[in-house]
Amino acid sequence: LQGANWESVTVPPGLGGVVAVAAGSYSNLALKSDGTVVTWGVMYEAERAIVASLRDIVAITMHEDAKLALRRDGTVVAWGRYTAPLGLNRVVAVATGARGSLALRSDGTVVAWDNLGQFTAVPADLTDVVQIAEGNQHHFAVKSDGTVVGWAASASGSWQVPSDLTGVRDIAAGDDFGMAIVRHSVGAPVWKSRTSFSWVEWEGSSGVYYRARVEGGGPVRFSALGLPPGLSIDPDTGIVSGTLTEQGVWTARLRAENTRGEVSDW
Repeated sequence: LQGANWESVTVPPGLGGVVAVAAGSYSNLALKSDGTVVTWGVMYEAERAIVASLRDIVAITMHEDAKLALRRDGTVVAWGRYTAPLGLNRVVAVATGARGSLALRSDGTVVAWDNLGQFTAVPADLTDVVQIAEGNQHHFAVKSDGTVVGWAASASGSWQVPSDLTGVRDIAAGDDFGMAIVRHSVGAPVWKSRTSFSWVEWEGSSGVYYRARVEGGGPVRFSALGLPPGLSIDPDTGIVSGTLTEQGVWTARLRAENTRGEVSDW
């Protein structure tokens, strides 16, 4: 149930082609691959008209009753609780929260504003930003070197980011907290066993022939060269299976590669 009228929250029938969603206090938004936006839940008719008119949208965000949509041309549409500053352009990402909104511009700088569309202060020399997040009382900006800058949404507040927080590749903000996904250099995957990997099999035999096992290095993708005809390796699990189509002797080479491009072969 949702909203003052206890309206049942039901996704519109036939809604498809969705590439992003956002949820607020009483309503929801869905961005479709064609750049249009769909809304459902409790929303004033004037706001529904704004949503229906949106075109060439590439990103959406909302917090409670504040909604932002980023156009392909780098301009921003705001409705609900907030308005957007006049002349705001060259925007590549937007975020909104309880006390204001943020826009990341194409030159790596950040713009902040309040619910009246008035610009508010950002930390001095805040450049090379690649990602932004907005909380209830605070803002976050991730820089290209993986460090994070945090500041309060009001002049009377304060916000501290852990001094040892580095290697950040994704960030989010809640009412009074922050979360980050950190990229650690953990080295290439290590094979748990390096037994001889060859077959002498009869044509037509089938099943699971090998299960690759590695440790360390984070999530990995598996690949193989020289597998017998009819066999393949699952890139996610490392399981070699199938049905042999020829009789013979084969020796294969397996590879495990993590998300940092670090590779281990055998």
